[in-house]
Amino acid sequence: MSEQIVEALNELEPISNHVLFQFIEEAGHGQHGLFKTKTDWGFDLGSSHGDTTKEPRWVKIIGLGPEVSDEFHVDQVVLIGPLRWTRQVEYKGVQFARTDPNQILAFDADT
Repeated sequence: MSEQIVEALNELEPISNHVLFQFIEEAGHGQHGLFKTKTDWGFDLGSSHGDTTKEPRWVKIIGLGPEVSDEFHVDQVVLIGPLRWTRQVEYKGVQFARTDPNQILAFDADT
């Protein structure tokens, strides 16, 4: 985990059963056909939800609330159901979103 993420999370503590995460791939028209919310030159397009958002997304957990089971841990890669997360927020240069453990469909056993 990067030093920037560690610094931001030292000031933010997830509550309840919240799972904080970062998307592994930037949203865009990559191999998985994910929606793009920002142009290459910085214009924010908002969130246009088309057919491409109906796919689950792989994410990396960066923080867990105290009520989250020991089955999950920080730095674990998990698959979250389509659109089962909040909008991304930015704190101290770190972008992340939130979900809850019930939205996790699968996890990478190697992480």
